[in-house]
Amino acid sequence: NASYVDVGSNLASTANTNDYEAGTLTAKYVYGPVSVGYGRTLVRPYTITAAADEERVTYVETNNMGIGYAINDALSVSYEKSKSEANIVSDSVLNVKTASKNSQDMISIQAAYTMGGMTMALSQTETDGDGYTKEETTLKNDVKETIFAVTMAF
Repeated sequence: NASYVDVGSNLASTANTNDYEAGTLTAKYVYGPVSVGYGRTLVRPYTITAAADEERVTYVETNNMGIGYAINDALSVSYEKSKSEANIVSDSVLNVKTASKNSQDMISIQAAYTMGGMTMALSQTETDGDGYTKEETTLKNDVKETIFAVTMAF
């Protein structure tokens, strides 16, 4: 699969303004009860000329991989790993550009059990550096999330 989007903005058109652009490539292979997938996404957010010493994200690069296994018709399990890096640029008062990358890593394990029209699903996700928080500071945000969901079809 492939997708691309280019969204214009209503900002005044200047040389230092970028429109939003994003592109994704994904592939999935299924053999019997096993499925394996990989995806890569690049995003260039809206950007405007930043003030001196103000950081701005120039693009975000994300790589995902996952594997799933259908134990039987009712029970399936899966594992997903994702790494996302935000490329950050800062213009200093002296017009010196500095670049850095802040990353966000995610690991997720899921299980789902289906019986008739009911599905019970459990997901546990750990994210290191949620929101692209800087690793070298105490502001690094690590998140652990557990979700239990029940859906029913009538």
